[in-house]
Amino acid sequence: MIDQLTFLGKKEELEFSKRKFRGKNAGKIYRYSNHIDGLIRTRAIIIAMVLLVFIPVVLVYQENEEIGKMLLYERLIYSVFFLVSSLLFNRARYIAVLLTTLPLLALLSSYLLIPGNFSFRAVGFLSAILFTVLSGLYSDRKAKKIKNELSNLSLENTLID
Repeated sequence: MIDQLTFLGKKEELEFSKRKFRGKNAGKIYRYSNHIDGLIRTRAIIIAMVLLVFIPVVLVYQENEEIGKMLLYERLIYSVFFLVSSLLFNRARYIAVLLTTLPLLALLSSYLLIPGNFSFRAVGFLSAILFTVLSGLYSDRKAKKIKNELSNLSLENTLID
């Protein structure tokens, strides 16, 4: 499925992951491409969250046939945070992840701290999404490290030839 979402990744990173290496460096390029897939997965989740935050609004509307204005405004604000972070993701990943974690933490705290609002499913879902988004930082860091190693190795091999 990640192969179908390659348009979400950086062009330079995707091109670098297609380079061929031999020996133990082939394993490094494989790990690099896995980390790039993790970054694409993280951005896809952030984009999906733009729409997923509106599920409670739809459920409240189905029950009451009225839209709670405060809930709608809250979810619109969260949706804007997710949209901005998805647009910033390829340029400034740390800022994008920070912008994504803010509404996720606010949603998680609203389910945990407001009496009578606890939902095990919602807390589990938001915790999993938060963990996945934060794992995008790990993937970014590892991908940069591997790319530097392989770039230095390519440069050394070019100078030897």
